[in-house]
Order: sequence, then structure tokens, then C-alpha cells
Amino acid sequence: MVVVYDLVAATREIANRNEAINWIIDNQLGRRNITVHVRTYLIGRRYSNEKKPAGGDRKSEEFKEESNVQNAHLIDERKTAERIAEQNRINESTVRRSESFSDSIDTLAKSSGETSMDILNKTKFTQEDVNKVATLTPEAQML
Repeated sequence: MVVVYDLVAATREIANRNEAINWIIDNQLGRRNITVHVRTYLIGRRYSNEKKPAGGDRKSEEFKEESNVQNAHLIDERKTAERIAEQNRINESTVRRSESFSDSIDTLAKSSGETSMDILNKTKFTQEDVNKVATLTPEAQML
């Protein structure tokens, strides 16, 4: 269990790491002063985080609890991308493209040794350009 401090409610109990990450992303998306690139990255991370199946020891009780929490969105008959799109007032395909963008940013961060946020804050390129650069070898990315 993860305990997160919230300014509105003193503390909030969160069942697992994925739920904590989603809570943080939702709070960041609520900010008005984030850039378009950061917003796109966060939406992509949220989609990627929610659609992934839970990993770990499939026999343990902890796995079953985490799996139930993580897959709770399946109770909702809408697709994950559709639900996230509705929450953020964007199109479903935009959510899927956001995932590709966030994966590309993470690839660039890994190869450059910088954080994803550092790259996002200095990125002046389009999503398509970032996706193309991420497919290059790490040596070619640095040029």
C-alpha cells in the first residue's frame, strides 16, 4: 500500500504503484501551466500504464489484488483509450498517438542519460519528428 499526501485530503491510501502513478498523472494533467508536449507525454504514460497487464507472481494474493485494481477499468465496458480520451476531452486516436510519443521520449531519455522531463522541456520538435529520432541508433540520436 502506498500513502500519498494530498493537499485537499490529508492522506490518501492507494493500493499499488500503478494506481499511485495514475493519481500523480491525473494531478499533473489538472495543471493549467503544463506544455502541450508534457500533456501529451502524461496522457501517453497514463494509457500505457492502464492497458498493461499486471506482472509478478501470478499465485500470490498481492498479485491478485494488484491485478484486480489494475484491471478494474475492464468493468467499464469502454476501451481504455476511449475512457482516457473522454476524461481529457480528446480523440481516442490522440490517446494512442500520445503513447507512441511518450515511448519515444523515454527511449531518447534512456539513450541520452537525461530525464524525460528534461527532454520534454527543451523539445521544439513535432511528435512525428520525436518518433522518427527515437527509431535511430543512440549514436545517431546525439547528432
